[in-house]
Amino acid sequence: MEVEGKKDYELDAEVFRVSISMGEKKSFRPHLAKTLEEHGVVEIIPITSTDIKKLIMQERTGPHLAALPDDFYDLVDHTRKIINDHKESERLRALTRQLIRGRVEKIHRSSLQPKTHINNLQPQERVFLMETTSLIGKFEKGLLGEDV
Repeated sequence: MEVEGKKDYELDAEVFRVSISMGEKKSFRPHLAKTLEEHGVVEIIPITSTDIKKLIMQERTGPHLAALPDDFYDLVDHTRKIINDHKESERLRALTRQLIRGRVEKIHRSSLQPKTHINNLQPQERVFLMETTSLIGKFEKGLLGEDV
């Protein structure tokens, strides 16, 4: 998730190092970004309905999945939780649903292929692809009288 530093902060642990300055923009994994935000170190940069509209247009123009920001669905969820405008929250939900439907169509088409390799999948979409591919395989085997 994209964050902006609210103050200078540095943590040097054996496994990893976190360093950010006030006003600096960086990208962190969702769990780390949320923890740092809870402690007042950073602010997660929210996604806007305009951002999602641009992503919808990108998704519609190409045959393959468009690249989404890292951890896109977590970012949308986080943004909806922190905004105080109910109408904007619902707008984000509706636009995200529209984007999801376009992406699901492309993922579904790919799941029908014997060998599937798709770029730009979000983690949640990878699970969906695996489950869809498995379900289609079981359905076909059941119809053709093969052992499932």
